[in-house]
Amino acid sequence: MNPTSSEFGHNFAEIFSEESRKERFYEVPLFRALIRALSSASKTIQVEELHGQRSQVLFSARPPWTRRVGRCELADVCIIWFRIGRLPEVRITFMQAKRSMRPHELCNSPISPPDQAFDGDSTQFHLLTTRPKIVGRFENFDPPAHVLSSALLPSVGSYCVFHRNGAGLAQFFYASADVVTADAPPKPGQIKIKTQFLGPIDSSRACVEQKWACCPMIFGSAVYSGRIGTPIQSDPITLGWVKSFIERAAANTLADNGQVSRSFLGGFEGIANNDRAEAPAKTILLIQGPTEQTD
Repeated sequence: MNPTSSEFGHNFAEIFSEESRKERFYEVPLFRALIRALSSASKTIQVEELHGQRSQVLFSARPPWTRRVGRCELADVCIIWFRIGRLPEVRITFMQAKRSMRPHELCNSPISPPDQAFDGDSTQFHLLTTRPKIVGRFENFDPPAHVLSSALLPSVGSYCVFHRNGAGLAQFFYASADVVTADAPPKPGQIKIKTQFLGPIDSSRACVEQKWACCPMIFGSAVYSGRIGTPIQSDPITLGWVKSFIERAAANTLADNGQVSRSFLGGFEGIANNDRAEAPAKTILLIQGPTEQTD
């Protein structure tokens, strides 16, 4: 972490702690506290929340993980991080937000934290960890078939798990979908998902990837530095789809609150539109990072 991203992480963690105290211990209100904290942590990072629909996808079934027809929501939250300027970049992750009723203390280990366990859905787990080709279930939702299967980085799918720490305060940890595992269930439904935390950052590819974040501070630093999700700027089909659903969702945003979406749309001109580009989640979090890379 460089000093700037570290400072942002500290500020974000402090504000999240304050905001989460005001909320009930459920995924939606806690994620709203997360959004408010990201928006307030620094003027360097600009955040805009857009609203979409529940958007189901179909994919090849694989019992007992799925029913006879593989289908589920693509994401609870879609996070899109971008920067414009000399080296423009866009990253995307389709995130499942979960709540764990057991305390987790991930930051106490000097090397890597012990495996953690939380409840999840077997079909969503299968979708995000195996990343099959997909098709929108309904006519007005047409995501690229390869958006998961051809992703450069496996953090195209991810989990955000809210929990209480030993002091009873709300916290969360982040995990790329490829660092979680689960035993095959007897039938589709709720499963126990386990983490397999090794190194928190993978720099073996051209793009640095945050594999997991043990706490809000580390997550905030990763957001600042653009290490969350997979890059899509070299995939014109996926980028065109993203641009189209942002444009559609932003049309319902008040002009004074649409600065980030306007910046995104203006920064990636000349990309073909998708006229069936409904948003892939009920909540779209659009984050504009620093103009130039800092880490």
